[in-house]
Amino acid sequence: MRTETYFAGAALVRNLEAAGTIKHVHHDGGDIIHVEMASGEHAWIHLIESSIPLAEIVGTLAANRENALHTLFLFWADRMLPAHDQHCEPDEWMRPLLSLHGDMLYGYEVHARDIVIFPVYFQGKGRVRHIRYGAPVATAHLICTRSHFSTLELEGEYLSAGFGEPTHDKTTSPPHQTPMHPLARFYSVLGIAVGADKRAIKRAYRHLAREYHPDINRDPAATVRMQTINDAYARLLRETENDITDNSPRPS
Repeated sequence: MRTETYFAGAALVRNLEAAGTIKHVHHDGGDIIHVEMASGEHAWIHLIESSIPLAEIVGTLAANRENALHTLFLFWADRMLPAHDQHCEPDEWMRPLLSLHGDMLYGYEVHARDIVIFPVYFQGKGRVRHIRYGAPVATAHLICTRSHFSTLELEGEYLSAGFGEPTHDKTTSPPHQTPMHPLARFYSVLGIAVGADKRAIKRAYRHLAREYHPDINRDPAATVRMQTINDAYARLLRETENDITDNSPRPS
């Protein structure tokens, strides 16, 4: 299991524990979080960072249903999901979850040991869909739902969890969300506002490098974190290459 998956799980647990709608959260440090809602319902949140076959998705949904568990899959967006504003055909394993959530999946990113969760919409009705990232969700709004399906992969009642205002049984598409800026997660990694100029980007990078560079911070997790910082820094420099420049060093 990657270090960032541990950070994602730990951050999600902290956020859920702060929510008044949650009675208890159990996390063993792995990629599954068990949540007991104040309403008495139970949800299993699965953090997914690598390839998962269709049979495992369907099997997990069925097994959790038999145990009265509402299922929520969260996918590491950079590794598992298409990019914002792409046009692509959904993978086979995505189909049951797109049915479950109304043509939407939940993606996540880890930023400074915190987790950002957001809906990823698959717009359109043909084989090729337009991908749109929605605004980050409020983890305090975790809800459990029951839905009936008759599709190739899902037949009968299924229990799911998601984020939104509490409703009764839900089978319709999620409400409209304001699109998230496609570079928002990179600005968030550096802890600066979306659209910050090149000077602010370089200043934030230097500050973080003094904390996480492996020559300074011997924690093994710092190396992973520094790589994430370097990647975000390099991406934002490319996007702002026409901005005013200074003589700050580029990441090594």
